[in-house]
Amino acid sequence: MVPSINATRIRLRSDSPEDTERVGEVIASIEPAPILIAIEGELGAGKTRLVRGLARGLGIDVEDVSSPTFILCCRHDGQNVSLAHLDAYRMTGTQELDTIGFDEMLEEEHLVMAVEWATRIDDAIPSERIEIRLAHRADTERAIEIIDTRPCEKARARLLDALTIRCNARESSLAESNHCPSCGGSIEENEARPFCSRRCRLADLGNWLGGRYSISRPMHNDEELSD
Repeated sequence: MVPSINATRIRLRSDSPEDTERVGEVIASIEPAPILIAIEGELGAGKTRLVRGLARGLGIDVEDVSSPTFILCCRHDGQNVSLAHLDAYRMTGTQELDTIGFDEMLEEEHLVMAVEWATRIDDAIPSERIEIRLAHRADTERAIEIIDTRPCEKARARLLDALTIRCNARESSLAESNHCPSCGGSIEENEARPFCSRRCRLADLGNWLGGRYSISRPMHNDEELSD
């Protein structure tokens, strides 16, 4: 998705998995349902930890939240709101969404929907959403970019203020948000985003193999990298 020029762009740094959870908790605690949150980041970047934060902000037991890679969607019901947690990592097309009643869920008034690997089903999800991109910086450090494309300027300002106060976030410009986390060069919308190219994406993978990064959830034996 190419963000609108009117979208609010927010940047912050997470120094630990707990910091990443806090970002999700802040978002869920101040933004009323229904809302869709599209989450991107390499394996181990903290996508599921962020969803755990969303659950905490909604008053849902975080211990119930894990990656739904093998079942596509997990639903967690709270007292007044529900959280639908989707993982599109293994999806080959949007047809699979029909099996979980995806369109019907989008119409629910009391549902927060969090989609990991959201670009794989970009054509199926609303353009008005909160998009979160996580990128590795060091062992536990993550760069987080949030792009809020919702049409309500007051809602976008409310989210920016809350993240600024509780997570030391700051608003960023379009030019600033279009920099590759690997080489620092400018990027365009492409399949390698948030990297400028597959080469930089593979360079980041090299940091994985070199031991600089650690994953934030257990790996399953049959999980494999897409590159």
